[in-house]
Amino acid sequence: MKYGMKSEEKGRTKPMANWTREQETAITLKDKSLLVSAAAGAGKTAVLVERIIRRILDPEKPVDVDRILVVTFTNAAAHEMKERIARELMARNREFPQDRNLQRQLLLLGRAAISTLHSFCLELIRQNYFLLTLPEGLALDPRFRICDDTEAVLLKMEVLDNIFEDKYNEEDAGFLKLVDCFGGEREDKILQDLVLNLYEYSRSHPKPSQWLEKVTLAFHAKLEDNSIQNMFLNLKDSIILPLEEAIINLGEAELLASGRGGPSVYVDSLRLEKDLLQQTLTMFVGADQGAPWQHLLNSLGELKFTKLKPCRDIDVDDDIKKDVTDLRNGAKEIVKKLQKEFCARTPQEFLEDMRQMYPLMEALCVLVKDFAQEYLKVKLQQNKVDFADLEHFALDLLRNTKSGPSETFSLAKRLRERYIEVMIDEYQDINNVQEAILQLVGRESEEANIFMVGDVKQSIYRFRLADPGLFMAKYEQYAEYGKDDRSRTNKIILARNFRSRENIVNGVNFVFRQVMGARLGGITYNSDAELVYGAGYPPADEDTTFQTAAIEVHLIERKKEIGEPSDADDMEDNEDNDGEDLDAQQLEARLTGKLLSQLMEKQIWDKEVGSYRSVQYSDIVILLRSVKSCAPLFLEEFRQVGIPAYAEVGTGYLEAQEVQIILALLKVIDNPHQDIPLVAVLRSPLIGLTAEELAELRGYRTKGCFYNALRLTARCDRGRLGQEMKAFLKRLRYWRTFSRRHSLVELVWLLFRQTGYYDYAGALPGGRQRQANLRALHDRAKQYEATAMKGLFKFLRFLEKLEEKNQDFGTARPLGEKENVVRIMSIHKSKGLEFPIVVLAGLGKLFNQQDLREDILIDKDLGLGPVWVDYKKRLKYPTLARIAVKNKLKRELLAEEIRILYVAMTRAREALFMVGAIKDISKKIKKWQYVASLQEWELPTGLLGSATCLWDWLGPCLIRHSSGQAILDLVESKVVPVKVMGEDASLWNINFWDSLSLLKSAEKGQEEQEKSLAQIVALLPLEEKGEYHELVEYRLGWQYPHLHIADIPAKLSVTEIKHRLQRGSQDESSSQSFSSWREFSARPKFLQEERGLSSEERGSAFHLIMRHLDLSASLTGENIKEQVEQMIEKEIISPAQGESVSNQDIAAFFQTSLGERLKNGSEVMREVPFTILLPAAQVLGKQGVYEQEKILVQGTIDCIFAEEDGYVLLDYKTDYVTKEKLYILKERYQVQMDLYSLAVEEILQKPVKEKLLYSFTIGEVVDLGKRLA
Repeated sequence: MKYGMKSEEKGRTKPMANWTREQETAITLKDKSLLVSAAAGAGKTAVLVERIIRRILDPEKPVDVDRILVVTFTNAAAHEMKERIARELMARNREFPQDRNLQRQLLLLGRAAISTLHSFCLELIRQNYFLLTLPEGLALDPRFRICDDTEAVLLKMEVLDNIFEDKYNEEDAGFLKLVDCFGGEREDKILQDLVLNLYEYSRSHPKPSQWLEKVTLAFHAKLEDNSIQNMFLNLKDSIILPLEEAIINLGEAELLASGRGGPSVYVDSLRLEKDLLQQTLTMFVGADQGAPWQHLLNSLGELKFTKLKPCRDIDVDDDIKKDVTDLRNGAKEIVKKLQKEFCARTPQEFLEDMRQMYPLMEALCVLVKDFAQEYLKVKLQQNKVDFADLEHFALDLLRNTKSGPSETFSLAKRLRERYIEVMIDEYQDINNVQEAILQLVGRESEEANIFMVGDVKQSIYRFRLADPGLFMAKYEQYAEYGKDDRSRTNKIILARNFRSRENIVNGVNFVFRQVMGARLGGITYNSDAELVYGAGYPPADEDTTFQTAAIEVHLIERKKEIGEPSDADDMEDNEDNDGEDLDAQQLEARLTGKLLSQLMEKQIWDKEVGSYRSVQYSDIVILLRSVKSCAPLFLEEFRQVGIPAYAEVGTGYLEAQEVQIILALLKVIDNPHQDIPLVAVLRSPLIGLTAEELAELRGYRTKGCFYNALRLTARCDRGRLGQEMKAFLKRLRYWRTFSRRHSLVELVWLLFRQTGYYDYAGALPGGRQRQANLRALHDRAKQYEATAMKGLFKFLRFLEKLEEKNQDFGTARPLGEKENVVRIMSIHKSKGLEFPIVVLAGLGKLFNQQDLREDILIDKDLGLGPVWVDYKKRLKYPTLARIAVKNKLKRELLAEEIRILYVAMTRAREALFMVGAIKDISKKIKKWQYVASLQEWELPTGLLGSATCLWDWLGPCLIRHSSGQAILDLVESKVVPVKVMGEDASLWNINFWDSLSLLKSAEKGQEEQEKSLAQIVALLPLEEKGEYHELVEYRLGWQYPHLHIADIPAKLSVTEIKHRLQRGSQDESSSQSFSSWREFSARPKFLQEERGLSSEERGSAFHLIMRHLDLSASLTGENIKEQVEQMIEKEIISPAQGESVSNQDIAAFFQTSLGERLKNGSEVMREVPFTILLPAAQVLGKQGVYEQEKILVQGTIDCIFAEEDGYVLLDYKTDYVTKEKLYILKERYQVQMDLYSLAVEEILQKPVKEKLLYSFTIGEVVDLGKRLA
């Protein structure tokens, strides 16, 4: 049933669409704090916009739009929301043009507080910066600016380097011991990264210094203190989850042993061992704060496995027997690992280890505080702040730090009174600092007014220190509206999905009912959390659309190589999981290309046009967990099969060849005594020296820097190499001078222009991307110069520091949103977006747990988790804090990976494909088959917690589906799946691929391509006429019907018209003089022969000077010389142009009667551009041919001056002629001056009395008043 407003008197607030009951409640409910849990595709943005519209147009109690605070996650989201509100208000204003309130809201919308939280904080600080509580001697300049992420990283490293240097000089004992225990062997990078990481964690807390003190004191606590008890409580799940996994192994072993062909003699032992583990598990599950941890750990340490009875039954299947013993051995290994980790020391010994670590942790936190203080000082001295400062400064302004947290400044009270309602989008992604700010601005108790919307199932920004726990705390605390309406705080659940087809909705529900639970996923995926289908796609032909399409799962089996580590080992030990196993990623890319080629015949629903249409490449997105390492493989595979694709990679810009070449040139301009950049430039297409020429050049001076050898070559070599080096040095000197006198941006663009490298890069394969990268270099130079740092040297040093810290930019984006290409992006980038067809690749890619291997782990709740270190003996082992923190972080990582999977699967509208190259699929299936017989929907947490990749969750889910029998058949499983809660409605199509078959298909395709190319090279005719033969033949034979006027350009300059008419009877086709074309692969301009100014360039110099002369001056030879020198100084003309012009020749002109008339003219116009539309027949003189055509004529008149009876046209000429041949000038320029006269009379509506030329060569005036016969 749909709900909507129906009363006529509320027409101005009519809804934009029909709303569900839950949406209508979320839109209209007031005077409460509301938490709206909006599932994927539930239309939360539309609900937010409509709620704002309803509030500001309420006929009874309207609220001005600038009295609502709306906080969004991104600037794009804020902009979109403002645009949608503006569109809706304007639409209603057209319907009710007399409504004053509508007009008022449109006026107020421009200053409405609809922005990101950072933008809100920025505005708050700019208006109240003088109220900030800053350390003594520091102040915030109101002209401050926000430094970008890259600038902030470099500034942090600079500050940290200085602090470390000071600490070394002071020989600080605590610092030196910290370096010994947790620093690197040869550099301080490891410890510096730790300091920065801990600093960032502290900044996500409202009171960073207090948090650092708290985490330090935990190492000086007693056993009964809350901090220690919390660590033990966090160890519970670290023990419970592995125990559950071990029990699953034993249960599956028991099931196999009791079945046909199984070793039934093992059943009793397996059951007894399982029961013992279950008893221990029950003890730990029931433990709470203050539990007898020594007793619990003792019971864990006492677990033992019995010796199995001999199995001599000849009917026992050896394979099943091996599977049983493997499962049991797996359970034994789990228990053994738990006992080693938790039972080797008593709680008191754990506590003593932590106390020994106290001085080191104190020194670390002091170091972080010192850094925070110095970093703030440096930023304020440079008038900079970073994004975290915006939050903390705003919080300082809102909170009375002097009188305690319970009291608030008048600023906070004023804001509470100003904002009638506070709306927060993407609430699941905020942190504790942001929460504190919003709670101070809004009201949650009396006169509650906070409206929060989000979806904890889509909280995937843990790396930004987002805290989904804030959302969950309110979700559990707030009463659901409709069950307790009297509460000041309620939650509303929007479960209806208006995005995806019904089968995708069913498939998402089927998976997440099983894998998303409160213990691991953060929320129980029950009936409240499930998606409800609401898209309502129109019916269509089932064969051509995705109306009844199943979710397709494509698995490529990879055989495990001998000696290859297990998945669990890979996760713990690999340095970088992004780069692991390129073969798997290439197989996935190849298979994905194969699948996409088959999709182009399908049709999708286009809601923009309201009908079905064929699939385009732009309808498809490839989602990857990490784009950096995988995207190049996908792009290459797609290229080979002709699929256009684009990936926006966050790194790789500085490694691009075209960028490196220009950077090398900039380094040489900064300091030519750098061998590597100089040789790179000489070898690059900029100069193009061969290896032999480089060797020859080096031979002139074998010692010293390469630059000296280059200079000597330029002086001594009389051949082509010497000439080229001489030309290069001349240009280099010019560039170096230019770099000192001009901005960095001007230098970069000058290099593009003078070297021709920008155009050269565009002609290379991938030229569009290369040119985009070069433009981005220019733009980044511009951004850099907008900071306090200036100059080429500092810019190059800035880039070097970036490379030292493994920082980079993303390559420039050459494509627009509408380009018809397949997009490859990370799952994080796709959040908030939707696509008709989604391919989720990387099901077998291991989760990246590299961070869990650091010596000191950090958690916002538990604090620091260091290893115990004896640096003299080079020993280290985990402390209680480390074990607790590590296991908590691992659970949170797995919980987020579940949410990432949810985000990926819910991006699809029409079709969802899931692809993975899985190592040793059979072994994994044998491990899971036990779960197929379980009755409960949710999979055992132990199994979920042992996952190493997405397939470890998806696989166990699918074997419980009717379509999943194919998975069990791979291992000939005897387990009969239980139909959990009946037959599920979702449809799945599960396919298995062999890696060898994929490789063979690629080789076959390559052979066919080579055969086709061979036919083309041999010019073999086609064997038969194709379907489109006649159409192609017609198009190739078609002739343009207006060929007789095809040579008329749409626009001509006066000079071009003059040349056309002067050619007379010459062949018109020869007008395009091919002889004037230069060789395509010409050398860069600075390597071409240098000459003096040409006659054309000298003429241009005369025109420039005549244009800029001050006519009110004396205009003697000396005066003109002074004016010319001033023009050179102002860079109006170059020194060469100034030298090419005779000052006396110009002075002589002004001594003539014409010169006097010009000076005395009532109106003088110089270098006058014009454009005029004239009949082609009038311009080109061909009556009857060009009768109906017109030409746009443009030109520039040297000088026009007015006298009483009309205008005088004057054109300066520097052509070499003698007095006897003045008629040549008349013939040459009569047409040009006639057109000028025509244009002036037409445009200025005043007659032209004279048309005059002045020849500077002979100092004579030529009157063109009459055309010569």
